Amino acid sequence: MQETSFNAIILKKQPYKEADEIITLFTKENGKIRALAKAIKLPKSKLQQKLQALFFVNVRLTSGKLPTIIEAEIINSFHGLRENLNAMKMAFYATELILKITADEHKNELLFDLLQNFLKFLDVHQSKEILQLGLAKFKIQALKESGLEMHINQSLLMDRSIRDSSLAPLARNDTVGGIYFSPDKGGFVSERQSDSVQVDYPVAALFIELQNHSFEKLKELPGSNAIDRLQPLLSQFIEYHLERKLKSESFINMV
Repeated sequence: MQETSFNAIILKKQPYKEADEIITLFTKENGKIRALAKAIKLPKSKLQQKLQALFFVNVRLTSGKLPTIIEAEIINSFHGLRENLNAMKMAFYATELILKITADEHKNELLFDLLQNFLKFLDVHQSKEILQLGLAKFKIQALKESGLEMHINQSLLMDRSIRDSSLAPLARNDTVGGIYFSPDKGGFVSERQSDSVQVDYPVAALFIELQNHSFEKLKELPGSNAIDRLQPLLSQFIEYHLERKLKSESFINMV
């Protein structure tokens, strides 16, 4: 019987029969796959503590239409995020988004690395503001790695005499004419569309900063309430392209 090993993040667990579970894994090597964990609900199961949602694991599977998990080893349990309710909400949002935007067995190493890095980020940060920046960064990057990249013409901001790429000169509350957000047109545009909303200057600038910063560098961004206005736009874009709202969105709004 052929066996295969995968590095995987556990996205979802579903009950199956009396003592089994079907585990949805997002693997680095083969994208999203489902596998059977036999007798995992029994007290004697060696897999029970190793196959928890959000764990990063190495799993060994049998081949077949529904592979069976033979063995699992924990690489990272992300213990820190499990002690932070806000971080947990965002982690489950991220896994639901991955479930919805990925096809089965479609390899996407960049998206896998993004999810892993986001979980690492949630594992170490406590600040609500920093967590919100990380969530927005994840949304933007996940869309990009899935072929749904949001666009912005940076000349729209250059027309406002931006002196450098920092947010310091952008901390203004005036509404800038000529910058709109349209899901149908792919993001930030210069002309009003039927589905567009006008976007203020700091929001468009923060979007660019989040595109260019790594998770590790987000804490260097100066404080701004623009994140509270950017998050709904990103969610609107996701809902438009998925043609559905993510269930975990309601929990995120309670953060």
